[in-house]
Amino acid sequence: MKRILFFVMLATLFAAPALGRQWISRDGSFSVEAELLDVKGGNAVLIKQDGSQVTIPLNRLSLGDMRYIRDVLETVEAEITGVGENMPLAAQLGITPVPPTDSPARSFDLEKLRYRWKIGQTYVYRVQLTARSGYHIEELVGEVSYKVQAIQGDQITLTSTSKLVPKHVPFSGVRGGIRRGPLFWSLSRRPIPPKTTITIDSRGRVVGRAGVPLTPLLLGDPTQLMLERLSSEKQASWTIAGDRSIPVSNIQNPNYRHFPAGLQAGLPASEKTIYSVCDETEKLIKLNKRYELKTAAVVGGKPLLEVAGNGKLTFDVDRGVFAGLDLSLHLITRSANITEEIPVQITYRLLSEEEIAETIKKAEEARIKAENARKERKRPLSDDEIESLLADLDSGDEGRISAGTNMFAVKKPRKPNPGVARALEALVFSNQSQSVQSRAIEALKNWATPESVPALIKALSVRKSAVKRAAIETLCRFKPKEAIEPAAKLLSDNMVRRAAAKFLKSIGPDAEDAVLAQLNDNNLRGQATVCDILGVIGTKKSIPVLEQVVLNDTRGAARNARRALIAVKARQAEKEKAEKEGRSGILIEPPGK
Repeated sequence: MKRILFFVMLATLFAAPALGRQWISRDGSFSVEAELLDVKGGNAVLIKQDGSQVTIPLNRLSLGDMRYIRDVLETVEAEITGVGENMPLAAQLGITPVPPTDSPARSFDLEKLRYRWKIGQTYVYRVQLTARSGYHIEELVGEVSYKVQAIQGDQITLTSTSKLVPKHVPFSGVRGGIRRGPLFWSLSRRPIPPKTTITIDSRGRVVGRAGVPLTPLLLGDPTQLMLERLSSEKQASWTIAGDRSIPVSNIQNPNYRHFPAGLQAGLPASEKTIYSVCDETEKLIKLNKRYELKTAAVVGGKPLLEVAGNGKLTFDVDRGVFAGLDLSLHLITRSANITEEIPVQITYRLLSEEEIAETIKKAEEARIKAENARKERKRPLSDDEIESLLADLDSGDEGRISAGTNMFAVKKPRKPNPGVARALEALVFSNQSQSVQSRAIEALKNWATPESVPALIKALSVRKSAVKRAAIETLCRFKPKEAIEPAAKLLSDNMVRRAAAKFLKSIGPDAEDAVLAQLNDNNLRGQATVCDILGVIGTKKSIPVLEQVVLNDTRGAARNARRALIAVKARQAEKEKAEKEGRSGILIEPPGK
């Protein structure tokens, strides 16, 4: 009878017309808008607006959906029995009751659960953080290591080295841009510091650190993941709670525009971690870890930002440090009409001494290989090698030609070699593939001679932007006057504009007339660049033209013209002052000459 009343009450709760609720699977691969109809057999039965029913196993639902069902069950149970605190129907959710944290089911040798760092010892962890973000899976994968530098009384000084690589993995068959999620909001602004010095006490509490802090939103600093806080007493369960501030730089993300504006220090939040020992062997201690974080700011009575989850920890008794973590979290963000839930998985594993030795060996091999490659790149080619490579360029075999141009592109000559320059020039205008042409012009950056100038100027008229850009960058070495006009015309080319501007600035006032002629270009960005160039090389001749640009108020170009006017007039005033003081023989030239 009681069960019948339960489902009558459940049906009554959802009888009123509603828009439905968004239900999301735990892995984020499935969502549906529906209402809760029933809970039975370890499944949630949902009814959609069209009347069709959907049955979903409870263990596939997100934690937010599980909490929602729990709240409904508690409400219905309270209506029937008048008891709202305990929920005997929790079994409907497939949840195994957990003993109270202050009443462990068995006794444990808690003396083993103590950090035992060793001076000079290195501890290496393989780490993976995974989050579902939009239609992509985001990952931070790599290694975090600690080396014990000193132990003084209750304080241990560690040097932490992080080698975490961000990855974006699109779901199969899904296209679209990548939206940065919780793992990379701060990584996109600040790289992980290669080394950080951390000082902790014997219980794992961080008491000091040197280096740039890194805190991906709400997920903690990867360099401190393995530094769990131990109990100050010999307890089988303990709670670490306190307040924290979420850095402002981590909440200014375009995907979450509903965060409060004007924050200066950060977003206040409360944080709580509950540990409880659940198993013990001779060499390992296993613990449950429960984590919660809630912001003080609320939306509809619920935290604006919330993180909650459970996981398993493993402590290595012999080595005296934590050896593994498998933690499932759900990050929830709320606004007036949007609730978004992001599943996050955090795992790490302590490498064995054999694995650490192998890792160090591979790292050393990679370092030696990179050092040898660097030395090889710096080693100049011998005459015999040059002759062999020239033969490759003249072979007609695209593979040999490509290998030869690649070698000339990475090697610098001991002395000018017109023969190599002529061979590379011929490839630029040959019928070879675009990749060969691009590598040939890149090689000319190293091997071009003054006799290469006509070919480089000719290259400014080809269609491929990479060739034009490399050619004009090479012309900066020689600064030929005959390249001024063709370079100025490239100011209207978005792909080459920056390189052309650099060349014209290096020429100085001699390029002024050609640059002024480009102000008729209707490309606003091109006009802004012209004004910037005149700010560096312009003379008295440029002043009325720049003033006209300011008067026309050509959007972005007007701001650049004002800055250029200030610089040109300042140089002109200095020149006139020098002439009055009898220093007319001193040439006042703009920067970049």
